[in-house]
Amino acid sequence: MKFSMNMIVSIVAGLIMTVVIVYSLGLNGSGRSGPPIIVAASQIEAGTLIQKKDIKLIYWQNSETPPQSFATIDALNNRVARQTIYNGEPILEAKLAPVGSKAGMESLISMGKRAITVRVNDVIGVAGFALPGSYIDIIANVRDNQGQSYSKVVLNRVKVLAIAQETEVDKTKPKVVSAVTIELTPEESERLDLARSIGTLSLVLRNELDMSVETSKGAKMQDLIKNHPLSTDESNEEKMSGESSKKNQDLKNAPTSPGYVDQIRGSNRNRKNTENE
Repeated sequence: MKFSMNMIVSIVAGLIMTVVIVYSLGLNGSGRSGPPIIVAASQIEAGTLIQKKDIKLIYWQNSETPPQSFATIDALNNRVARQTIYNGEPILEAKLAPVGSKAGMESLISMGKRAITVRVNDVIGVAGFALPGSYIDIIANVRDNQGQSYSKVVLNRVKVLAIAQETEVDKTKPKVVSAVTIELTPEESERLDLARSIGTLSLVLRNELDMSVETSKGAKMQDLIKNHPLSTDESNEEKMSGESSKKNQDLKNAPTSPGYVDQIRGSNRNRKNTENE
């Protein structure tokens, strides 16, 4: 088969154009199209040691990579994930435990904080909606100096680290467990330990974006029955009872005439003549 000069020129031109297009798209065999960056090759769970099989190097499509990202795989040797990192997500310093941290629960605890576990049930644990990463308030129910039941928020915006022995769960599916591990300062840990030793605890789920701190005075029995119809009825009964007692006392103290005896039954008073007997 003989090739004409025009055919040869067309083939060469086509090859040159293909090379130019491939190079311009960053698909020249090395995948280069921007600066290198390390991303997750599969989902990396919080508290786990990052291994080479969990990550890969790609070339970022933009001229600048995200802040705190990594450009080499070796830079992530012996690093532990502090938060879940999803497949294809860039590895950022903010999602890693400090250098030297070991895999496990301790790597999830913020500096200066402690982890403490609270026993719960389906009611105390907000029906299983308090999951790792959630934020809660804690209410303690104790007795005051008069022995009256008293409830108050003792801890605000507490982070849940784990439920049972799990640090990662499907957040769309509530899970009822018997224990919840939360993150507190040492002082908060002392307050919680005291509260649960003298009363009962309840977890109150809150919006993770809500940064407010509640400073309520707490609630007593009087707060529940105040301005309640039952409270008004009881007050009326007490008032009537008091008036009846006063009336009976007045009757007892009333002077009697000679020869007469007063017979008092409840609020009724009868005077009887004893001279004719």
